[in-house]
Amino acid sequence: MGESSSMAKASMILGIGGIVFSCACFPGMAASAMALIFGLLSRTGEKMDFCARTGVITGSIGLLLSFGFFIAWAAVLAHAA
Repeated sequence: MGESSSMAKASMILGIGGIVFSCACFPGMAASAMALIFGLLSRTGEKMDFCARTGVITGSIGLLLSFGFFIAWAAVLAHAA
């Protein structure tokens, strides 16, 4: 594995954190969105290194999970009212 930039490593860490905190909706959305941004900004040339690619993938998964939990939470609250 080659040298990774600090933004690529931050993207990977935030992406994993976004998946972990996706059940809390907003912290998961924030971490996942930042993972996507950092992963895309850390790109050098046409190739993405492993950490940046992992951050973009896990950030996308975290965003999908966070939105899913948010929709489920809104549906439960709407049904309870």
